[in-house]
Amino acid sequence: MRRSGKMKIAAALLLCSTVVLGACGSESSQNKETAKVTEAAGTAASTELAAGEPEKQEDGLTGELNIFVHVGSMDINPVIEKMQQENPDLKINLEMGSGTQYETVLKTKLSAGEAPDIMTVWPGSRTADYAAKGYLEKLTEEPWAARIPATINSEFSLEDDLYAMCFTVGGEGLIYNQDLFDQYNLSVPQNFDELLNVCETFQKNGVQPFASGYKDDWVIMRYTNSAFATLGYGREPDFDKKLASGELDFSYPGWVELFDKYGVLLDKHYFGDAILSTDSSQAIADFATGKTAMMIHTSSTISEIRKVSPDMKLGLTATPVNNAGEELYANWKSGLGFAVSSKSKNKEAAKRFLEIWADPEVNEALYHNNGEPTILNDVPSTGTDPALQDFYS
Repeated sequence: MRRSGKMKIAAALLLCSTVVLGACGSESSQNKETAKVTEAAGTAASTELAAGEPEKQEDGLTGELNIFVHVGSMDINPVIEKMQQENPDLKINLEMGSGTQYETVLKTKLSAGEAPDIMTVWPGSRTADYAAKGYLEKLTEEPWAARIPATINSEFSLEDDLYAMCFTVGGEGLIYNQDLFDQYNLSVPQNFDELLNVCETFQKNGVQPFASGYKDDWVIMRYTNSAFATLGYGREPDFDKKLASGELDFSYPGWVELFDKYGVLLDKHYFGDAILSTDSSQAIADFATGKTAMMIHTSSTISEIRKVSPDMKLGLTATPVNNAGEELYANWKSGLGFAVSSKSKNKEAAKRFLEIWADPEVNEALYHNNGEPTILNDVPSTGTDPALQDFYS
């Protein structure tokens, strides 16, 4: 397998362009269902509290903790279990939202004055907007804050105040089935011409080159985000600032080229003929079972693929939309964050949840089991999937 020595990581802070290029949460099979989890059987019932305020007892926190989150492919249950063990008289209500509908439901809850104690937010202008409207509690002085790189914290901040704990970082790019590449003696493409040649070879041999998933509208942004790392930020590193100032707009040549090249892939039917009737979960299943050779998606998708095909040889690389001889850039950025409601009646419990998530032993296990690198700079990433190691390095 040939790799380019020129691939660079574009850890762009997508602030001004979040609306168009922002990272939507990828939807996993776990999040297709909405579940409410209350305290385990045998746990003492929560104490009736005056005006709904929690009490602190010697044996832990009491009251209720309402959690409404979207966590991608992460497993939140170990944190819930530890929280419940520490605080047997605390009633925990957990509601999981899907990536497609989560933010719509959250906005409805916030507008109705029914904010959960803990919620999921996205970086950049989306967190800043919630903070500016007074929905979020400041977390600047929390003990875990200094253990997260400042560049990541800045994406969940407003006017130097931190409002969320980032809990996922991820890449977006070309996920490929190395076994199929080996079968047809193909190298991983390093530019757009090579990508077209690879697609043509697969198509001639009866293998659909790409899985789609575009029934879920957020999936298309996996292409635009990953391609713009090269065609946008790679050529114009200050694109965000110049877009905000009006110096550039979306007639920018790299933006036009991005869609022109996507049009070429569509016209050649490299995504198949069911692109608008195939959702993300089906696209992942098609790739995991060898029906397609590639997909343009998030790094967190790899853990979903492993559930179906744990031994598949696969990799993740930058989406090769560059011209021959042009440098190729990968898209790597913050993903999701936990925020605490400024109106929460149980802020102590909500903040304790974040502390448990950041506990070194708990945190290492969470990310080891998910195959993703942790965000905390003092916790080793012991379980990073081999398919991600080259990408993140």
